[in-house]
Parts: sequence; structure tokens; C-alpha cells
Amino acid sequence: MATLPTGATALTAAQSGTIFRINLTATAVTLPAVATSAGCFFRFINSVAAPAADCSITGPAGTLEGYLISQATRVACVGGSQITLAHAAMSIGDSIDLVCDGTNWMVRGFAQTAAAYTVV
Repeated sequence: MATLPTGATALTAAQSGTIFRINLTATAVTLPAVATSAGCFFRFINSVAAPAADCSITGPAGTLEGYLISQATRVACVGGSQITLAHAAMSIGDSIDLVCDGTNWMVRGFAQTAAAYTVV
């Protein structure tokens, strides 16, 4: 498991399969282009009780597709470009999986607290 670095991080297809631990600092992740990422997989897991800042995951415009379950609420991720994990609502074990099919990033995530995720 790798810890996400602080600040902006551009992931590459070579990092596919990595499980990233979200820690206490602000992080902004950019996913690689879908055309060159078919079969790529990334997992993000919150590993601290009280992160100090939000974590955002940004994909190419309109390529995030799927659902996030935040407590009992389904958050649709239909043609989204960015997912934000709200630090004030995050719990240990909250996670997001992303798999690329060469056209979109398929999203699946689970959180213990309502309002943990927002999608734009």
C-alpha cells in the first residue's frame, strides 16, 4: 500500500494496481487519460480517523461513471469529472475503486458517513 503524496499528483498507467492510503494532508489526484489506460485499476482507502483536508480525484472531462454509497445514500457518478472526499465526513476504511475500460473510469466507492463524497 502506498501513501498518497501531499499536493497534486498525476497518476500514470504504470501505477495501475496500486492501493493508495489517504492520509492527513490535502491531496489532489489526476487520473491518466482513458485512451491509454484500458485495464488500469486504482484503489483509494482512508487510513486515518480525522484527515485534515479533502482529497480530490479528477479524471478527464465526463469520464467518471458509476456509484458511490455514502452511508445509505447512493451518489451517482454519471459523466462526472471530479470526486471529492470530504475530510469532515470521512471515516477509516472509506474507499473508492476506479477501473478504466478505455472509454471511461468506472467508479465504485463506500463510506460510513453521509456526505463523504461529492461528484462534479
